[in-house]
Amino acid sequence: MPRSRAIRALLFLATCLSIGAPRAQGQRNDPCDLPERYHDPIDVALDDLAVPGAYKGRAVRVKGVVQTYPDVSGGRRYVLREGMERVGLVPCPGVASDFDDLASRWPRLEVTGVVTGEPGAGSDPMVPSVAVLVWAFADISPLEQPGRKSAGFSLGDLLRAGDAELGKKVAVTGQFGGRNLLGDLPAASAPEPSAWVLRDGRQAIWVVGKRPEGSGFKLDPDYAPDAARWLVVEGKLERCGTILCLKARRVSLTR
Repeated sequence: MPRSRAIRALLFLATCLSIGAPRAQGQRNDPCDLPERYHDPIDVALDDLAVPGAYKGRAVRVKGVVQTYPDVSGGRRYVLREGMERVGLVPCPGVASDFDDLASRWPRLEVTGVVTGEPGAGSDPMVPSVAVLVWAFADISPLEQPGRKSAGFSLGDLLRAGDAELGKKVAVTGQFGGRNLLGDLPAASAPEPSAWVLRDGRQAIWVVGKRPEGSGFKLDPDYAPDAARWLVVEGKLERCGTILCLKARRVSLTR
């Protein structure tokens, strides 16, 4: 990551450290450390999020088109736009490089992070007054393109069918959610330590029985940028205790 963007991200982090509830002694106070500080992000429309102060300090998940602009420091500034509304984006250091690579294509993203004020807001009319410190993101452009075809069931249809499809062979297309990186499912509901999430919009299911890898690829359940990938999972719908889960036989990347 260019030095100017790295410095900007670190300054932004410094302004965020006071956000949220008081921390217990010994607990790290890092907004980019999702497991330790923020849980259960809420889904927010971008036009609601753009209202200054409305969600400050909250963990959110929001969709929009990412646009990039030159920064006065010589780096790059990111904006998430939906119609006329926009908010700033500052990726956490751990995902900044992958985010920059993807943002340069101006895709439609779903981003997850904590809301705060954008450094430079007020002094520059082009800088939004609200920003999100991004710790996870996913490219949802393929999902929202007209005519996108899914293999077999949609995840929503499969979950609605429920017990009627138990034990049957199914093929489901969805977005890789890692080890619940985007907070789609209750953290304590994972049926086994190696389980990972397949998601599609607001629908999600735990996948067991096979790691998220196949011919020519291997995804990391703990690496947020991998949540940009879309998969086809073939297997059987089963019950893992009291919840539905997908026991995978084969995992492949969508084409």
